[in-house]
Amino acid sequence: MSSQEGPCTFTFDGRSITAAPGQTIAGALHQAGVHVVSRSFKYHRARGLFCATGRCPNCLCTVDGDPNVRTCVTPARPDMAVRSQNAWPGLKWDVLSIFDRLHRFMPVGFYYRVMHKPRFLWPVFEAIVRRIAGLGRVDRQSGGRRRYDRQTLHSDVVVIGGGWAGMHAAIEASRGGCDVTLVDDREELGGHALFDPVSWVEREPEFLSTVQAVVDDPRIRVLKRATAFGCYEDRLVAVQAGDRMIRLRAGQVVVATGGWEKPLVFPGNDRPGVMLASGVQQMLWRDGCEFPGDVVVVTDNPSGYHAAHALRARGTRVVAVVDHNETPAADPGDLPVRTGQTIHSVSGRRHVTSAVVGPLDAAAASSESIRCRWVVQAVGFTTASGLLAQAGCRLVHDESRDLFRVDRFADGFRAAGAVNGTFDIDACAREGRLAGEVAAAGEGGGSIDITPSETSPPVRRPPQGKKAFVCLCEDVTEKDLFDAVAEGFSNIETLKRYSTVCMGPCQGKMCQSGSIDACARANGKTVAETGRTTARPPDQPVPLGVLAGRAPHRHLVRRTALHDWHTEAGAVFLDSGAWKRPESYGDPSAEYQVVREGVGLIDVSTLGKLELRGRDVAEFLEFVYPNRFAKLKVGRVRYGVVCDEAGIILDDGTIARLEEDRWFLTTTTGNADGVDSWFRWWLATRPDWDVRLTNVSGATAAMNLAGPMSRQVLSAVCDGDLSTEAVPYLAASQLTVAGVPAIVLRIGFVGELGYEIHVPSHLAEHVWRELMAAGAESGIRPFGIEAQRRLRLDKQHLLAGQDTDALSNPFDAGLPWIVKLDKPDFVGRSALQRAQGRERGQQLVGFRLEGDRVPPEPSLVLVDGRLEGRVTSARYSPVAGATVGLAWVPAESAGNGQQITIQLDGQLVNAVVQREPFYDPEGTRLKS
Repeated sequence: MSSQEGPCTFTFDGRSITAAPGQTIAGALHQAGVHVVSRSFKYHRARGLFCATGRCPNCLCTVDGDPNVRTCVTPARPDMAVRSQNAWPGLKWDVLSIFDRLHRFMPVGFYYRVMHKPRFLWPVFEAIVRRIAGLGRVDRQSGGRRRYDRQTLHSDVVVIGGGWAGMHAAIEASRGGCDVTLVDDREELGGHALFDPVSWVEREPEFLSTVQAVVDDPRIRVLKRATAFGCYEDRLVAVQAGDRMIRLRAGQVVVATGGWEKPLVFPGNDRPGVMLASGVQQMLWRDGCEFPGDVVVVTDNPSGYHAAHALRARGTRVVAVVDHNETPAADPGDLPVRTGQTIHSVSGRRHVTSAVVGPLDAAAASSESIRCRWVVQAVGFTTASGLLAQAGCRLVHDESRDLFRVDRFADGFRAAGAVNGTFDIDACAREGRLAGEVAAAGEGGGSIDITPSETSPPVRRPPQGKKAFVCLCEDVTEKDLFDAVAEGFSNIETLKRYSTVCMGPCQGKMCQSGSIDACARANGKTVAETGRTTARPPDQPVPLGVLAGRAPHRHLVRRTALHDWHTEAGAVFLDSGAWKRPESYGDPSAEYQVVREGVGLIDVSTLGKLELRGRDVAEFLEFVYPNRFAKLKVGRVRYGVVCDEAGIILDDGTIARLEEDRWFLTTTTGNADGVDSWFRWWLATRPDWDVRLTNVSGATAAMNLAGPMSRQVLSAVCDGDLSTEAVPYLAASQLTVAGVPAIVLRIGFVGELGYEIHVPSHLAEHVWRELMAAGAESGIRPFGIEAQRRLRLDKQHLLAGQDTDALSNPFDAGLPWIVKLDKPDFVGRSALQRAQGRERGQQLVGFRLEGDRVPPEPSLVLVDGRLEGRVTSARYSPVAGATVGLAWVPAESAGNGQQITIQLDGQLVNAVVQREPFYDPEGTRLKS
């Protein structure tokens, strides 16, 4: 339940809605008289609330920019912006509802047979389908603001489901000395009993004491509002808890996930006003809703009578309880009961207006129309056995109960409660205790005997007429399934793929039973002979962000020695691997400009830094790099790339020769540890080499002083000669900076006169402050990663890992000069030799796009209308007066001045390939 104390207001399609404390979004909409919540996927039929438990697609809306939110289980919050989906121009009048009248032209599988012919029209079909297909739209303005994390936990026993059976299983496993994790998708423990007034009244003290026993038990960890969506090898359970994915490794698993009501299939069964009894009970007792008007209840078990009594108590007029049984399934009291009958169809367009009821016998023609506003159905249950099937448990059809249940468990698994087809509350408690005891003993798994129910199998009337929907997600009717079987898709698996039944947001929860039944009847077989479809994760749809969540607990956040100074200066940080780096200090454009016109200072301490000593270092570098280093003079630095055996670029950086047998290397931030391991792996193959490798990344900080006035600033704190003659471009010097010994590399990643200064980490802040003080008169200011990215793109300098990928070699990445194939051997030589002889594939080139619109990474590159590449980096360049960037394009389009097309915000814009740097192409400023 929500912790909200008073009413709140939110908007639905611009209309203001008031929600009572604890109400869900859907409950507030219902109480406000909004009964059409969405439009269906294919025919755009009006859809209202159906299950109210998050199992069906009818309640899906966009909430605060997030599409496909299940509003029936999402608490209302103040100022929420809720929008309907799959409707244009609006929910009330949807133009695409014309498809409902054109259904005869859209039979099952029509897209397989129609849209690919004639072939030249396929692009037109594709554009139309992409426009109208899918559910919801990603809000590009607000999208990406959520952050997902990943966590790994272990538990002796994991109990999935916090209902009556699950709670007893957890308590019993805890008594056996086990650490228990109880996973439940609700805010409160209790399962269906929370919304069954009969069970609640009869057992309130026992219920409350059981919940309290779970909460107070120190051995039981309860994960509320957490959904177990997958079971994998070795009892790994995947759980979504809010914006966190938990990889929960279990010694034993008890599945007590219960089940849900099975909907009937009849013409008009998707109309607003047709609901499941469990959903009605939830809205009555959880949301405090009312159902004004007349109601027809269709049932074959006591829960239908419970719902009818509850509705009457809240002011709804029960005009008929239609019971499939010849005698009432429960005490009807003074309810008007019709035994031996069922519902045949309903009428109404935007809401139910009447229901046709009559005999169960399909041959009987007699029926009666009853005016009503609501049709509530309680006609049996489907077990929530998806997780058990994923785990490898064998499920068989229990004909006496008309449901699938386990007869052989996978190793380490057990089940209890309604998921076993057990609905008696005392029997559920016994099963839970037994499952907990077995799990605590580590004896899960094995076969069990299924005892048939003493009752007769339920009888169902096959639907007669059109628009009897089996699958509400995909608008698949029973006629569609019969037609598909007639076309040859008679196996339940191929039927699923062809018709898309069970492939929508509900993942078969509402339609699997009906689809199996229809397939069985169409083939003249039993349900047991037909079988069921394969269960695969996720059992419940989850956001992709959850699957790709961060793992903050697996590594420490790393901060440079200058982090506190950056914080005081107002830096905005970004994550660069494990590092926190300043993205900017508030104004990236001004930071860019000061480097171009004056002097700026950036913290580059996150670079990997390796020191190599020994007489064989030069030979080793010749082997692990494709370019030459044997003749590199002392006091010089050279750029290099590291390739693997396939010639693929792993990393790039600088190699400086400080002394005859002492070398200093830098790597990119993200690959520091990888390059260190790569070098050590190759050194282990040649123990005779005299090479001593030390990773000094943590012990050494680095900063880059760049800009036309950088020599003047550095001279103020340096005791050495910094003239071009003494320290030319690509010089590696050992100087004293602000009284601190430093390695100074004269390189220019940003395209200006620059000095990369490496000093001991504990003295880094002293050197930084001295440089800032020395440059105060010159207008020095710190600059962050964003300004550096813009500056480096002006020079077309690539970033390994961003502008390259797992297929990029130096020839294609614009670095053919770096590969010296005349060397006798080096890592990747054979692969690079073959690559040189092959016809060129995609090439990494610079491009220029007029204007200030910047394509996001990775935008698509098209040549003659064909997808041929991607943008890897792009920014607006003030010095170029245009947007510039790097992109992979086909070799035939990689020539200077060639035109390419880039997809930008759904439009195609023209750009021009430019092979030379956009700024200072001769490098005059860099070498000044």
